[in-house]
Formats: sequence, structure tokens, C-alpha cells
Amino acid sequence: MKRILVPVDFSQESLYALDFAYQLAKAKGAVIDLFHVVESYLHVYADIDGVRIVQTDEEKAYELFMTKIAQQKLQALAAQYSDVELEVFLQIGNFMQSIAEKITDKPVDSIIMGSHGISNHDYEYVGSNTEKVIRYAKVPVLVIKDKVSPEDINDIALFNSLYEEDMSDALIQHLAHLQEALNARLHVVRVNVPGDVMPYREAKRRAEEWLDKHGIRNYNIAEYADIDEEEGCLHYAEDFGMDMIAIGTHGRRGLRRLLSPRPSIAEEVAMHAKLPVWTFNVEKGK
Repeated sequence: MKRILVPVDFSQESLYALDFAYQLAKAKGAVIDLFHVVESYLHVYADIDGVRIVQTDEEKAYELFMTKIAQQKLQALAAQYSDVELEVFLQIGNFMQSIAEKITDKPVDSIIMGSHGISNHDYEYVGSNTEKVIRYAKVPVLVIKDKVSPEDINDIALFNSLYEEDMSDALIQHLAHLQEALNARLHVVRVNVPGDVMPYREAKRRAEEWLDKHGIRNYNIAEYADIDEEEGCLHYAEDFGMDMIAIGTHGRRGLRRLLSPRPSIAEEVAMHAKLPVWTFNVEKGK
């Protein structure tokens, strides 16, 4: 863990994420990229001369005002965490496009961000920035919703189907780095749901081969039965006192996204869990 990207919108949750990243960075000598985006107010205007992108004088003035406020807040945060190496990035534009450009220009190996979370019926908000980052990021994303310290993380529950397509080498390697940084015990959990049940002996064999291949020693293997995978993840973490949830995602893009507009399991867990949730896009990540 060498460079951590922390997007902040100055909400309490994003400040919790920054504080968690700071403690990790201080312990591991990592660099924090403190990142804020001022959303640009632009309109598409069509007339006889064609299509133009326009911005009113009032919108330009408001954008300038918000940029100055953001600069002041970022400078104050940088001063607060001055005992770690921290770089400040402020951009104007679209959040996801700005994140993508930032990571391209200066790669990071993880993202830690805050999230307000949503309730079960709030699916009009599934296009949230957190969900988008989880779906498209090529590096691990850790979502923080409450004040928590790395020292509080003793048990990490990694939920995995233990099918070949989900047992990603990159996923377990990235998670192993975080496990080592936190000095935590890893619990590999297979959630059995109606129509998809794997015998414990087979689950244990697959998990042990996967973990041993990557030299992971401090682990436990478990199974849990529930009505669906998301509920199983949340209920297991609650029942067995986990401190963090980890889960891989394949994301949903293109036709799959159109046919299934609801979030992926990883996105749903990240939005609904009260615990920190670590995700990794198995298809995009390396």
C-alpha cells in the first residue's frame, strides 16, 4: 500500500474515511491523494446553429465561489494531517470522469471513501458516486460509513462463492496486503442460498488451496445459509461480530446493466452494511 486516493466532499463520512486512510498511511509510510471535485454546471443547448454547451454567468460565479471554498477546506485538512505525505487535488467537472483522469495521470493502489449508505427502498440513488466507483475502479475500494480506526479491525469476513471465476489471484493478493496492514484474521465465508449449495468439505478444500497458494496463514473457513447472498453477508457479519466485510464484484455493464438495473451484490452490501466494506472488481482489477 503505497498511494491511497481519498475523495472528499467534506461530509462527516468522507472525513471518517480520510482519518482511517491517514492512520494507515502513517503506519505504512503511504502517500494520500486528497481529492475533491467541484461539480460543473453545464447545459446542452440546441438551436439552428447546432448543439452547444453553455453556462450562465450566475452558474460560473457559483462554481468559482465553490472552488474557493473547497480550496480553503482542502488546505485546512492538509494542515491537519501534515505529518504524512499528502497531495491535494482539486478539479472542476464530473466526479467519475475526474476520478478516472486522476488515476490515469497518477496511479493509486487503493481508494478509501466515505458513504452515507441508502435504505432498502432508495433505489433511485443507485447511481451514487460510491456505487459507480465500486463498479468501475480497477483498484480496491474501501467504503467507510462511521468513525473507525485500523486498530478496531480484528476480523475481516471475505464472502466468496468459491467458484473458479470468483477466486481471483489479484483479489486475494490485494486483500492480503490489507490484512497484513491491519494485523487481522481473515474469515473466508461461502454463503449457501436456495439452489446454490456447496458441501462444507468441498468449500474448505477450495478455500484452503486458494489461500495456501498465496501464503495466507491467519484465516478461518466457514459456511452460512440464508435466503440470498446479500442478506447472508450482512447477517453473518452481524452474527459473528466481524469488523469489516470484503467481497469481489464482476460489476454490471452494457447489456447486463440494462437488464438488471439494481446494484451488484457487492454494491448492495457496500450501501447497506454499517461496517467498513472492501470491494475489488475481479474483471477490471489487476
